[in-house]
Amino acid sequence: MTSTTSALDRATHARGYAGPLRAGTVPSRGLVEVPIGNGGPMSIYDVRGYKTVHRAALPKSSVMNDVCMAAARLASAFKATYTGKHDRGIYEAHVFNNTKGSSAFPRASALCIGDYKPLYDQVRYTLSPVRETIHNIFYEEFPALCVEYERVADKICQEHPQIIPACYPFTSLCINSGPRGVMTERHIDTQNLAPGLCCVVPYGRFDPSQDSKIFIKELGFYFQVAAGMPIFFPSALYTHYNSKLITDGMRGSIVAWTGAAMFQYVDMGCRTVAQLTGAEYAAHKATLKERVLNRFDMFPRRVA
Repeated sequence: MTSTTSALDRATHARGYAGPLRAGTVPSRGLVEVPIGNGGPMSIYDVRGYKTVHRAALPKSSVMNDVCMAAARLASAFKATYTGKHDRGIYEAHVFNNTKGSSAFPRASALCIGDYKPLYDQVRYTLSPVRETIHNIFYEEFPALCVEYERVADKICQEHPQIIPACYPFTSLCINSGPRGVMTERHIDTQNLAPGLCCVVPYGRFDPSQDSKIFIKELGFYFQVAAGMPIFFPSALYTHYNSKLITDGMRGSIVAWTGAAMFQYVDMGCRTVAQLTGAEYAAHKATLKERVLNRFDMFPRRVA
């Protein structure tokens, strides 16, 4: 969806800046740090007034962090999807992916089915408080977009009962871990939905004022994000990465998202391109621009 002119045009505008909560000045040089401050939630809006990033409040207890760490310990019993040095960095990644990708129909990754399923069910059960918190924040801050994610996830699960998301309404989840810290290279999640969001929840024991800050390059900001503190942003629009762990401790992350191909599959009536008639495929392509723009308009707008 990012290849259409309208999506690129909107993406360009989405990379503008309108300030956290209140209007601010455009950063002229370098990236501006967004501290945790008093621990309250904060949002950043793009130049058109659309909410683009939301960082949740500092957790009042250790529950979110404890649950994420427990899920990471369980995940370590699985064979890692990626380990050592890969295109995102040097760390271990366990991807519990419900995706379509190049396959004809949505499918669950090997870590969600077969001999792994009992452990996957434990991971899902353990993550229940995190899943509930993420879902509640998503709905409170991006209500229309959250309902759209729910609609797509519900339809996918209805058509393919073997798919059971670990972090509904997102259909995919990754647990990143390492001996001490996870540092990701600069990247854009091209398989994610352009007018959509991912959610990142760091976990571990680290100092967020010094360690593992999340950079969102084109937006002009980098964020202090504490353990157990969710942050939502459009990972298919912005180049993002996180800095090193400097102090003693450990930092991993849990990431939730839904691939663009899942939305496309539901948009086509839960059929593949090969199952569409020529006229149906032409109609689908003709309405692509409208669907992309409609989903961008699901981002809340700042009230003047």
